[in-house]
Amino acid sequence: MYFENVFELKNFIRSRQEYWASAYGVSIRSDHIGERNLELFENIYRKTNRQAVLLVDEYDKPIPDNIEKPEVAYEIKEVLKGFYQTIKALDRYLKFVFIAGISKFAKVSLFSSLNQLRDISLSKDYSTICGYTHNELLSTFGSLINSEEELQRIQEWYNGYSWNGEKVYNPFDILLYLQERQFLPFWFETGTPSFLIKVLQQKEFYIPSLEKMVSSEELLNTFDIDQIEIDCFFISRILIMKLRFL
Repeated sequence: MYFENVFELKNFIRSRQEYWASAYGVSIRSDHIGERNLELFENIYRKTNRQAVLLVDEYDKPIPDNIEKPEVAYEIKEVLKGFYQTIKALDRYLKFVFIAGISKFAKVSLFSSLNQLRDISLSKDYSTICGYTHNELLSTFGSLINSEEELQRIQEWYNGYSWNGEKVYNPFDILLYLQERQFLPFWFETGTPSFLIKVLQQKEFYIPSLEKMVSSEELLNTFDIDQIEIDCFFISRILIMKLRFL
């Protein structure tokens, strides 16, 4: 979903809060988005006596969507910051929290008070959760792969993701390839990273130099609206990540 301004974002968040309040038969009185979060989870907990699981996907998407409009991006970031900062105060009402997105905003930028989060973006323990490992590919789809030559081409086309661990296959590409039996960039065709293209144009990146570029861990952890460098390729899942600690 695309939000052209901060008002559309606020209205969307309020509508989702109202949806869950209605689903559990509780009320929300405050008009402040953060305080509404507190009311919602507290009231649901009091009614059910059970902790909630909070899942947030594309937590950051409204910001990169407006990256060419910095003033709008900053306004949206402040709304999201107020929303996420309330999660810390909800600790007793939450059993589990999982937040996923395409970018890696610095904690001080978007999660300044939410210091109990564990960032697993480049954790080897979780490096294969967003794709098929080679063994998973063979055990699940092996009967649909007709030859070693076909398997090799599948590897060349779709086994390019790495999050500082074992390389994984793009699930979307694999499923569509097995249906269409054509080697095509399915993911890119259906999910062109417009944000990446905008940054390329603004920063005038020399693309051939990226293959051997070395980036510090500090750079990957300092992504922000006015500080977008190599991290834009990392978050757009274009580069293969290999970390070395010296």
